[in-house]
Formats: sequence, C-alpha cells, structure tokens
Amino acid sequence: MNQVALITGASRGIGRGIALELAAEGFDVVINYAGNQAAAAETAKLCTERAATAGHTIRAEVCQADVGQAPDRERLTGFTRESLGRLDLLVNNAGITSIGRADLLDATEENWDALMAVNLKGPFFLSQLAARWMVEQTEADAERRPKIINISSVSAHAVSTNRGDYCVAKAGLGMVTKLFAARLADHGINVYEVCPGVIASDMTAPVREKYDKLIADGLILIKLYLSVDRDTQLYRFKERIIHPLKYWKYSKNDEKARAKWEVFTNYKTQMLERTASDASPWVVINANDKMYARLASMLYTIYRIPYVEKQTFKPLTGGELPAKFRIEIDGVPFSNLNYRQHSVLERLSKLH
Repeated sequence: MNQVALITGASRGIGRGIALELAAEGFDVVINYAGNQAAAAETAKLCTERAATAGHTIRAEVCQADVGQAPDRERLTGFTRESLGRLDLLVNNAGITSIGRADLLDATEENWDALMAVNLKGPFFLSQLAARWMVEQTEADAERRPKIINISSVSAHAVSTNRGDYCVAKAGLGMVTKLFAARLADHGINVYEVCPGVIASDMTAPVREKYDKLIADGLILIKLYLSVDRDTQLYRFKERIIHPLKYWKYSKNDEKARAKWEVFTNYKTQMLERTASDASPWVVINANDKMYARLASMLYTIYRIPYVEKQTFKPLTGGELPAKFRIEIDGVPFSNLNYRQHSVLERLSKLH
C-alpha cells in the first residue's frame, strides 16, 4: 500500500512541484485547490505520469477546499480518509500574497483577516485535524511515522513593509511548527518548516521582472546549510538519553537516524546538488558549535557582499580562539572545555 500525502494549494506553483516529487517517490497524492479546477486536474494527470516514469502506480485525487474555512477543512480531511484511507504526510502549502501589497500604514483589517485565514489559521487547524488522525494511526501501528511540513517563507524573517500581514503570518507559521513538533514528538510524528526564498510562481509573477533584473545586475543569492558531523550528532544523541526535558528524550526516530546515517547523508547530498545553481550555490558550514556556525555564516556573507570601504577580517587563531570542546571518557561526557582542558583529558584518555 502506498503512503498518502495531502498537499494544499497543489494546483500550481510550489504545491504542484511538491506533488510531482512525491508522486515520483510512489506516494498517492491528494491535490487540494481553492478555485482552479482545471489546473488541479492537470497536476493530478502529471503526477500519475511522473509516477509511472519512475516505476510507480499511484492514485492522484483532486479535492476543492478553502483551508481558511472550517467546513472545507473538515471536508478535505474526510475526503482523504474516505478516498485513500490513511494519511502519512500533510504539506501545508496553500497561501495567498498580501492583498494589494499596501504600505504598513495603509493596511486594512479586511485584507489582514483574509490573508490570516488562509496563511495561518488554515494551516493551524488543518494540522490539528490531521494530527488527531495521525495519532490514531501511530497508536494502531507503531511502525507508522506520519509527518507534517509547513511551507513558510523567508518573509518569516525578512521585513517587507508593504507586506506586513504576509510577514506576520509566516512568522506565526514558524511558531505553529514548533508547537505541533513539541506536542506530537511523543507520538513519533515529526513536524518541519521550509522557508523558500523568491520562487518563480503565479504568486510572484507581478514582481518577477523586478527580481530578474536584480539578479542580472549582480544580486547575490546565498544559501547556507549548517551541517553537523557524525561524531557530534552521536554525542548529542547520548546527551538526549539523560536529558531532563521530556521532549528531548532519545526516541525511536533517533535510533533510525543512527542506523541510517549514510542514507540521510546521501539524501542531503542529493538535495544540495539538485537545488544548487550557478547564481545560487549552496554553502555548507560546519555547525558542530551553533554559535560559531552563525558567526561563520555572517562572515561569509560579509565577504561576498561588496560595500564601500570593505574590510578583510582575519580569523582568530590559537589561544585567541575562545573555543569550547567536549570529550567522552568511559561513557562520561565532558563539555564546555577550553582547549587546554580538552588536551589534558584527551591525553589521559589515551593513557587509560
């Protein structure tokens, strides 16, 4: 039996792209749309063709629903249950742009409410409905690992004063992700947030010419991936085993990550290769220490961006670098060590 994915706003743009990739992986898909039935039907047709090319036989169902309306959300989940009988992945992708792109001082409550209904209220309560069903599934079958993915935006972090409502909604979606991730962790249900930048779609069509010109004139698109090496991640797993916080306990998902580290690494490598371009390559930064990873990201950005009276920063070396180290001896972890302390313990561990 195929896994089932429900993708909101999947008739065009990012949603269609997600549906096609899931179909290629062998997922049955529910294509949700708000108003363009023809585009949704075309997406469903393309999904079955894409799956067949990849050697899969899938079902692609179409369901109209406005995720901003409670009755429509109920109907959408009910349709998925009746048509395909299970739900392994919810992708909250549906969204609208700021109506009129009004200046912050001219924004209206009417437009605010309309956007929030689709971009924030909809994903929250659709996730609630899906999560209840997913919990039922995991209780019936402990091997099931449903997931929720929220498609947010770089606008959750970058300010646009002519799209204030959109920025606030996307920032709120980030908190929705954290809330559901914490609540569903004990059930083995992972919740993720993806924050795309400028993507060519119907939503961005009105400003496409603007961004095309900026890129042609030298706009730098920087994509940073903060990577953790295997030893550091295994160390963090061990820390979680004894961690007092409930939601950070070592889980079956952690066991799977340890057992299939090479699989995850291969997936990450493919993702980086497939989404890199000459205009916007990936920059991989060692993130074993989050503070230094952030500093390295900022320094890289400063190096890449031209500005008046640009200075060259020299990296700290030797004793100037206030690094923190850690080591484990006989199963006992020692952390927050300076270089000298780490060196002493490392020598002792070798003598032992």
